Amino acid sequence: ALEFSGKTEEALAAVADALEVAPEAPLLHYQQGWIHFHARRWDEAAELFRQVIERFPQDADTVRQARLSLSALYVE
Repeated sequence: ALEFSGKTEEALAAVADALEVAPEAPLLHYQQGWIHFHARRWDEAAELFRQVIERFPQDADTVRQARLSLSALYVE
């Protein structure tokens, strides 16, 4: 919601806080990449999506989302 409101830094801070509580939650790592994607920070987003794919191969749904988002990023 924060990123949709144009509050990118606040959105990233919220995800960082959540990652302190649940550092192994794949979806939080994906969301961090998505915030950068939405903010058109392509390099940061691409790196984070690649990390999700490599770090959490057992989480098929999150890996699929990361791959789709990475593909959309390359289209941009």
